[in-house]
Amino acid sequence: MTAFEKFLAGFTMMIFGTILNGIYFKHFWEWFVVQPFPQLPSLSIIQSIGFAFFLSVYTEGTSKSKDEITKELLLSMFKAFFTGSAVFGVGYLIHLMYQQ
Repeated sequence: MTAFEKFLAGFTMMIFGTILNGIYFKHFWEWFVVQPFPQLPSLSIIQSIGFAFFLSVYTEGTSKSKDEITKELLLSMFKAFFTGSAVFGVGYLIHLMYQQ
């Protein structure tokens, strides 16, 4: 795999993971924030992506070497598909248990 292909794969996974996390955040917001506090508005997917990005800016941030960045890229690809989906599934089950 060439360097460009690695970059393209990582960039694609980053975009896909961002959209997927925005969708997850939107649903969690509606399930766990809007239901107990109905005066708060629902969020669109774009607003959810922006809010999640805003939070990530303030929660991450140390300089890393090239090898660490490569390992983290692979880990973030894994997280984009599996971890987010698993957390979403558990959240959905909790939502169903406490649904009014």
